[in-house]
Amino acid sequence: MENEDIEKAKQHKKQEVQSAVANAVFDNLFADVEKDAFYCYRRSGKIRLGFDRDDGTVIEIALSTAWTSEWMKSLGDIVQKVKAGASFDELQTFDSAATRIKAVYLYSAQNNVLKKCDRRIRKIRISDGIKELHAHAFAYCTSLKSVFIPKSVEKISARSFYKCEALKTLSVDAENPYFCSVASTLYTKDRLSLIFNPPCAKPTIVNGVKRIAENAFAYNLNLSEIEIPESVEIIDRNAFNACWFLKKIVLKGKKTEVDKLAFGFEYGYPRDNVEIVRVQE
Repeated sequence: MENEDIEKAKQHKKQEVQSAVANAVFDNLFADVEKDAFYCYRRSGKIRLGFDRDDGTVIEIALSTAWTSEWMKSLGDIVQKVKAGASFDELQTFDSAATRIKAVYLYSAQNNVLKKCDRRIRKIRISDGIKELHAHAFAYCTSLKSVFIPKSVEKISARSFYKCEALKTLSVDAENPYFCSVASTLYTKDRLSLIFNPPCAKPTIVNGVKRIAENAFAYNLNLSEIEIPESVEIIDRNAFNACWFLKKIVLKGKKTEVDKLAFGFEYGYPRDNVEIVRVQE
């Protein structure tokens, strides 16, 4: 009987060691995977990994810990395929009892209008065929850093990128007949109206632009001073809304009209603590 107890104790110890080794391998594997994952949820018995794509979707891999030994052999291969840009159909070859793979859309589109995005979205190449960006298409997407606008887009609302405080890169297909981009700043195709300068992009105003549109520089927290070219005739309301560190704006145009609400509100009143300097050349 004593020998049986000793043997049981050995087996128990062996299982503990094996379990510890398996957990260590598991943790090391996920430490690497999580660096590239859009999200990673680990709950009892289930794991979900999401990897975001340039087209605004997420490839989600659902794993069951009951099949740990099986899926750990192929997880590395799946992740490499995802990172290399494999299509959803290509990834379906990995679908098994151990893994479930699906595409998760971070945006909704209806009748060629991009309506709303998941606020976790980090980058998107808008699909060609979308004609309009709704008024709140990317509103409050505070993690969004990169946007590509295709040639099909005809209409962009003044509030499409409202409070996208991390946005740095914005580009437009050269064949778009309505819009263009210069150094990540969005203009009408004729470059007469500056529509939007991403908050994390360097402020750029090309010569010849006549209007700075509503919300064009909104929520740019890096802006302390800006020079407006002589060609600018109108600065719309809220053009510099919530640019809390903007203290000085230099106007080179003698007749540039600045809306009284161009700088938005502070404490419920129109901001009036921005110095406006008109340069007479």
